[in-house]
Amino acid sequence: MRKWNLNRFAVALDICMAASGHSASSLLAAIGKEPNYNTAYAMQCWRRGKTRPRVNKHVEVVDRIEKYFNLPEGRLTYLVGLRSTKQYRKVKDVYPQLLQIVRWHLPDDYDQRSEAERREILSWISRNVLPGSTDFGKYQSVNSKDKFSVVFPTLPRQWGGHKWMGTIWHKFREDNSGCTVVAPAELVHEMRDILAMKTALLPPKGYRRSGRWADTTAQTHVKRYGTIFGLLAADPNGAIGGLGIPTANLTFGLFVFPDFWDWYLAWYEKKRGFFTSSDLSALYELKGFVRKRTGWIRQHPELGRKLRPVKGLVTPTDIARVRSDWDGACDKVFEYAVDRVHEIAPHHRIHRDPFIPIMPVLTANNPLREYKKIGDELLRRMPNERKHPMQAATAVRAYLMFRFSIHLGSRQRNLRELLICMPGHKPRETRELELLRRGELRWLPDPGIWQVFIPAIAIKNGHSAFFRGRPFTMALPNIAQLYEWIDRYLTKHRPRLLNGVKDPGTFFVRALWDTRFDAEHNTNSFHQCWRDMIVRYGIFNPYTNRGAIKGLLPHGPHVVRDVLATHLLKTTGSYELASFAIQDSLEAVMKHYARFLPHEKVARAAEEVNKVWCRGGSRAVPYHSDPALLMQAGGSWRPKRNLV
Repeated sequence: MRKWNLNRFAVALDICMAASGHSASSLLAAIGKEPNYNTAYAMQCWRRGKTRPRVNKHVEVVDRIEKYFNLPEGRLTYLVGLRSTKQYRKVKDVYPQLLQIVRWHLPDDYDQRSEAERREILSWISRNVLPGSTDFGKYQSVNSKDKFSVVFPTLPRQWGGHKWMGTIWHKFREDNSGCTVVAPAELVHEMRDILAMKTALLPPKGYRRSGRWADTTAQTHVKRYGTIFGLLAADPNGAIGGLGIPTANLTFGLFVFPDFWDWYLAWYEKKRGFFTSSDLSALYELKGFVRKRTGWIRQHPELGRKLRPVKGLVTPTDIARVRSDWDGACDKVFEYAVDRVHEIAPHHRIHRDPFIPIMPVLTANNPLREYKKIGDELLRRMPNERKHPMQAATAVRAYLMFRFSIHLGSRQRNLRELLICMPGHKPRETRELELLRRGELRWLPDPGIWQVFIPAIAIKNGHSAFFRGRPFTMALPNIAQLYEWIDRYLTKHRPRLLNGVKDPGTFFVRALWDTRFDAEHNTNSFHQCWRDMIVRYGIFNPYTNRGAIKGLLPHGPHVVRDVLATHLLKTTGSYELASFAIQDSLEAVMKHYARFLPHEKVARAAEEVNKVWCRGGSRAVPYHSDPALLMQAGGSWRPKRNLV
């Protein structure tokens, strides 16, 4: 890939601006671009040689600068390492939001290739790199075009409210057209009351609950209920086919009507063609809402006063009946949920196979060694720290994310919320970490090791038979220069990623330029960082010969647990060791990963049976149905009549 020559670009831009007497703001105005602060500051950095124009933002600006100063077409874009404007526009028309990913996978001679070859390359990128590569991804990309949701931007940040503020606020519309709409004040009050009750250390006085939600669980529920209410508010005559309920009439009190849930389940079954585990989850949550003594809806009969008729589902008579006997209505919908769970559970299907993106890894004889090639490729392609400091910082962060996930085998949440205790500082108390529901990476000077400590309450299955309430503790191994990479990241790259933004205290931080945003990773940003690493360094590109594994598809960090479990099953045959690696029960490992061992299990069983036919019964004869495989295994092939 062509290296960027920032100095020559900076010199050329500086000469043009100095000769014309333009400042950054005046040049932007001259080329017809709005002279906002961010773009003007970026142009000043280009002129000084500190940064380069970004592929997905600034190519059009560079193109206009070329035309304004009457430079040959592509002169400045060549100096900065961008594609020619003509080809850039063709790619931009096809992939407007994914230009960086597409550009990474384009070969250096892309502009010189024929039109047929360019179409072939873009087709390969579309099938193997971009979102929607799998059948489920294609289904999602089609169905996500018609969005429907009710959002709660005024909720506290820990419950996911503030992520809706800012740039997308102007997209919200308070109507029932089926787009993203803002929740009315009454619905926001109900949601706040639910979250306050379910996330507090103790429930409010006079109320009872069963279980406590973590903040991440609360965010998940906010999104789920927002989707349900968005479906209710969607236009019935539109593409979504909702109920068209005015947003002012939305309330959790609607959940007490079985007819509403029948409509909801039928809508999703028609959309997919089958029921999934998400439908069962909605019914389980409904049972929790209306359960005796601890159900939130059952403990708030005043919700009945907010109910309004819904055409075809809820009549004034139904509302009057519910208001007169709130407990009876909750009992009825609870029995309904129990019956529906028993009816749907035997027939629900998995919407997608989570192993498809990593199937080339899982089917290998040594899955972990195959997956480790991604880390090796990342080290080979590590950007030059002096020339590209920010790119090097993000690459080092990606490498440590890769190493930590393999060594720990923990879930994404525990990894992205992992706090850091710098060397020389006192580690946080266990009680403090339990209140925060987070783990910590700490330096222990006496043994000289980096230790990861995660309290059981911060782990999804912390009260399972595996943990039994005990914390997760692991000393990171100082192999393959892991400690050196950690020290380098903490001293150089992590401060560079923060760039003056308030330190959230987590080990992994986001790269931000605006101090208004939080540098702590959320679920989406952490998943995107991992996906970008796989797209750049994991997927083998036959046109550029970059990438580690053929046939790999984009995926998130959770698959590392699948790789670890499958690797140990294939190399040791022990379900117990596999459960230790991912901190899960034997039942879960046997349920999810036994599919990768049918041939190995048959071979082992046949080996024990065939001992009977050996002389003396001491030598085992490996069983293979294929004579060639048997010869490779060191055995001798016999006709089928000699085998039991």
